[in-house]
Amino acid sequence: MAETPRVAIVGAGIGGLAAAIALHRAGVHVQVYEQVRHFERVGAGLQLAPNATAALAGLGLLPATRRSATAPRAWHSYDAHTGALDRAEPLGDAVADHFGSPYLHIHRGDLHALLAEAAREHVVVHQNKQLTGLDADAGGVRLGFTEGPPVHVDAVIGADGIRSTVREILWGHEEPRFAGMVAYRGLISADRVDDLGVPHVAAKWWASDRHLVHYWVSGGRELNYVAPVPAADWAEESWLAKGSVADLIEALGDFAPEVPRLVARGETVFRSALYDRDPLRRWTLDAVTLLGDAAHPMLPFMAQGAAMAIEDAVVLARCLHGASVEHLPAALARYERARIARTTAMQDVSRANTFLRNDNPDTATLPVEEVYRYDPWTVDLPGQ
Repeated sequence: MAETPRVAIVGAGIGGLAAAIALHRAGVHVQVYEQVRHFERVGAGLQLAPNATAALAGLGLLPATRRSATAPRAWHSYDAHTGALDRAEPLGDAVADHFGSPYLHIHRGDLHALLAEAAREHVVVHQNKQLTGLDADAGGVRLGFTEGPPVHVDAVIGADGIRSTVREILWGHEEPRFAGMVAYRGLISADRVDDLGVPHVAAKWWASDRHLVHYWVSGGRELNYVAPVPAADWAEESWLAKGSVADLIEALGDFAPEVPRLVARGETVFRSALYDRDPLRRWTLDAVTLLGDAAHPMLPFMAQGAAMAIEDAVVLARCLHGASVEHLPAALARYERARIARTTAMQDVSRANTFLRNDNPDTATLPVEEVYRYDPWTVDLPGQ
């Protein structure tokens, strides 16, 4: 009987935990190694388009996701200065009926928590494990950590984010590309905006060089907003870096009055720099590969970063299902071939769409059908 492959996932973010769940379901012995000591409810809202919810459905996690999420009725685009509604597209039942899976909004921390709970039912998730190095030999891969003894496994998945240590070990050091923008992110309790009549839609207020998006999360208990604005010399990435509501209102000073009025209801705002990287030509080296932001970090202007990581997890598990230890490098290479064209296109379009306007036909984009119709559980995979 073939030996069950032992796989280490470095990083317990959304992509790493989704991969742990998917790989366990595929019969792989998997453990996760995360550098933080404790998980916290960090970040803000995520948009889960039908391709993401289809992936979560196959993991058995769509019911739990629905309980923590909200389902917007529509997508509204407004002229930031006049407040005029430029465009409206139905979401809700219309999207679910058309694509077979819903469009949801969720707090990143809520999605992370449910993934962590599901992963820990079957998989060991080690914390306070910061990777210091990895070495491949005929017996597999050896991982070193700042705490505890080294670990020997048959394959490694680097799911450790945009500043991935695994990526740097494989391909050398390269600084992420600063987009020249910072994103203000905030959450406002529903009771603080009751009198404003904020609709249950995904609302986007577009200006020439900045915009604001808001939508409901946490089952409608919190209104999430994000506002990317230009910045030349500020590069703090942390989700926990405090910003100023007054500074944000000033940055949106010429927006329609509805926008600063809404933002002013918030008590705390965080500010983080926006980064991405140029696409890699390859992710995989022998029995080590990358996943999620470690492989293809992208700007948030297609709202597909988390979705791409979850898709990666499902396709990775499909490629490793039934693979013997000796065939793991080939299975990982197959996963890369299955994913790299789609994620490269999404990176490119996310960068090009920084200031996507409804009235700009020259802005690069991908057809919604192509983005949302993708189901990682059924998409054709390349040959062995």
